[in-house]
Amino acid sequence: GPARGMSRRFWLTLLAGLFLVFLTVLVVWILAIRPPPPPPFYLNISIGETNSRKYPVIGFTRQDYERIRRHFPQGTLAETKTKELLQKELKGLSDKADPIIIHITALALARQEKVFLLPGDASPDDQATWLDVGDVLSAVAACPAKNKLLILDLAHPIADPRLGALADRVAET
Repeated sequence: GPARGMSRRFWLTLLAGLFLVFLTVLVVWILAIRPPPPPPFYLNISIGETNSRKYPVIGFTRQDYERIRRHFPQGTLAETKTKELLQKELKGLSDKADPIIIHITALALARQEKVFLLPGDASPDDQATWLDVGDVLSAVAACPAKNKLLILDLAHPIADPRLGALADRVAET
């Protein structure tokens, strides 16, 4: 008699404890698990060639885009042959609220402690055809997305006395 009652009480206490542990794990799991964040929007701006034959060509920009694009289902390759198209793409960032990754590959020059991107229609003689990197940073800062990543691939060798670039100072500036 009494030994049987003790055994029954032991098993009931054990089952109640296991039930409480299971219930606690379930509540913690429900509260801790959040839906995954939306996939980031990937914008690639690759300016591998310019209209001016004086500037060098950046190799493998298309392959770089394809390799990175595999990881982002919402990626686009921007059409940026001119400075105006490049500025239009940057203004389009103001519509993005989801996480965003901007990858810019282009030639750049450093002048008067400023860095300038060279769009496809950039002229070596006309600084008005160049785009100030400060404008790019302002456009990214104006983007309402909470999570942003800007990758600037600008430090390509461009030193050429014919272009007025005696040293590659982009990375330094």
